[in-house]
Amino acid sequence: MSTRDGQIQLSADFLAGNWPRPDEARMAVTGLLFHEVARVWQYDGEGHASTALLDGIDDLVRLRGGYQPEDWVQPGQGGRWDEKGYGVTARFLEHLEKQRPGLVAAMNVGLKTQVPNGGIDLFKRITGKSVAELWAQYKAAYAA
Repeated sequence: MSTRDGQIQLSADFLAGNWPRPDEARMAVTGLLFHEVARVWQYDGEGHASTALLDGIDDLVRLRGGYQPEDWVQPGQGGRWDEKGYGVTARFLEHLEKQRPGLVAAMNVGLKTQVPNGGIDLFKRITGKSVAELWAQYKAAYAA
């Protein structure tokens, strides 16, 4: 499944996937549709935004819809905010959004035009803190 030029493309192989239970197929396909529909409305810094940031925002939409996979990371997990797999970034953004409602919408607006550094500087512009500082605070909030 992918999105290009505002169109979501589904693979027949994906839809015919190896789903042990029908509810798993429904959950997976719906979750991926949430992700891809978010991509349709999302700005991308005119093609220069960080893929991790974009996918993290998309998966935050998926998370808020309740369609995250059962094996997704839990809040506070992960070694880097932009860790591959999107779930880590979505959880990080979820935490930031709780601290500062509207942050993700503000980041999306900031991605309307071409952005330096993949849009990562938006964290500092909006919050006054670098992404490294925000990540350290996030990890500290979940340290046991």
